[in-house]
Amino acid sequence: DLVRKLLDVDASRRPAAKQILQHPWITHRNSIPATTIVNNVYNVESVKGALEQTYRALTTTSTVNLRPVNASALAKRRLTQLPKMGVCSS
Repeated sequence: DLVRKLLDVDASRRPAAKQILQHPWITHRNSIPATTIVNNVYNVESVKGALEQTYRALTTTSTVNLRPVNASALAKRRLTQLPKMGVCSS
């Protein structure tokens, strides 16, 4: 919970240096925790596959078909509504 408090966006809610030094995580830093920490073991093949997919996504370029703005559905809809609103289109 200390790390979360230190990462708070609002600086006024972050702990002061004195409070940090009194936190159990700091004061008991030399004691061994009762719970064991389990290391995450990643499957080498899944990591390799994820890296290949990421590389492929970053290096593959796709073409984007751009059209003039006035060809969009919104522009066409607005053009049909202008006469109803009493606005002349030029």
